[in-house]
Amino acid sequence: MFSAARQLRNFGVNSMRSLAAKLSTPQTEVSKILKVAAIHNRFLAQGGGHTLGPPISDVIFADGTAEREYFSGAKLTLTDAGVMTQSGFRIVEVLYQGFRCDAESNELSFQDEPYFFFVVAGRLKRVGPISVDKENQYTDDHGPIINISDNVVARNLYIDIIIREHDEGDPDEAEQAVKDALTKIANDAAAVATAAENGDGVNAGEIAKYAGIAAANPMAGILAPIISSVLGLADNDVGSETVALFQPTPSGERPVTPPIIGTVHTTLQYNVVAPLIGADSGGDNQGKGVYTVYFFVGVYDPPQLVWSNEL
Repeated sequence: MFSAARQLRNFGVNSMRSLAAKLSTPQTEVSKILKVAAIHNRFLAQGGGHTLGPPISDVIFADGTAEREYFSGAKLTLTDAGVMTQSGFRIVEVLYQGFRCDAESNELSFQDEPYFFFVVAGRLKRVGPISVDKENQYTDDHGPIINISDNVVARNLYIDIIIREHDEGDPDEAEQAVKDALTKIANDAAAVATAAENGDGVNAGEIAKYAGIAAANPMAGILAPIISSVLGLADNDVGSETVALFQPTPSGERPVTPPIIGTVHTTLQYNVVAPLIGADSGGDNQGKGVYTVYFFVGVYDPPQLVWSNEL
């Protein structure tokens, strides 16, 4: 149970007015300010923005409860009796299941093995370079299933795909360039999220704007070309694509596991596909390879959490 005096000490302030300012809440009633503080304490205890995502609403008071929603879709709800619940949180797992070479490169080169960059919620996975056989079939069917990005939050998620063909360049250097680009994109978001976790008066709208860039990438079709543009020219740029992991749903509906489309490598199911990357709008590959990439996306619910004596 947190007394008013203890909350003031927790946040390093000496008045309820200063505590309200620290929490960026418009509330003036002592009981409501303490509830906002209790919700913020639980948010931090659950891992803060790294787990729940930054807040995207103010604390809403209704029917004896105080509730705040976070970028993950999670909600923290506090009752007048001091019982706190966490609900609404869904977790996404993205599995890379394989690729198909739809057209081989006809450029003069000793190698031209494709390698792939996948980015989900700011997390990077590289696959390859991989040799493509003469039949243009799936060539990595005996390799591991790669978990691109597990435990990311299920909200407006996209996967950014960048494909290169190894020629005279260094895939390790290309991977570092992609990491540097992602770090640059995430810096502003991290600064704002840190301010929010410290309770430094950052409003929910500003947090959500930066969280969208670093955590969920609503800029469909923009991030992949930006990353691709920083890579060197020694390897061939096949192309890039941004694919939504979920179809749009009515407002308020949470995403679910997409229906199965088919199988690759005989047994591996996929429900998200990025077709014909490398071909232009007219289907011409202009001498480069063309690839289709397959993924399985799963959504699941962790158990609801309940705590007592939160006030």
